[in-house]
Amino acid sequence: MLVTLEENTYWSLIYHSFVADLADTRTMSPLLGVMPFPLRFVMSWLFSHHIRRSLWSHGIGRHSREEIYSIAEKDLRAVSQLLGKKKFVMGNKPCLLDAAMFGLVSVFLWNAPNSPQAKLIRSELKNLEVHCLYHKRGLLSRLG
Repeated sequence: MLVTLEENTYWSLIYHSFVADLADTRTMSPLLGVMPFPLRFVMSWLFSHHIRRSLWSHGIGRHSREEIYSIAEKDLRAVSQLLGKKKFVMGNKPCLLDAAMFGLVSVFLWNAPNSPQAKLIRSELKNLEVHCLYHKRGLLSRLG
């Protein structure tokens, strides 16, 4: 499951954020917002072009938009099913997969809230959202 998240689902996030809907991402806006318009346009195009090449080299960029989102949906559904109603994937103690899930799901929910993946998590895969929010609270309490 960890490899699935890292090799497919992560790249669907990159595709959504930097190719399919660059305007939706909150990652680039602070950087591009301070640039004058012509430079902002050129930089966003160059960055998007570089990401497209990376996606193509990885292999997921050879799929259509619908196929990329379908791959991510299947991955998220599988992880959701594996988690079920448990607190952690493997039972009572967190594992590396829990950390990877938190990292990926949190970015979908908070950095790309209009992505198909975030909409799926919020509407049908509530256990992933609950898992993410639970671990967010735990991390914040440890930080002070």
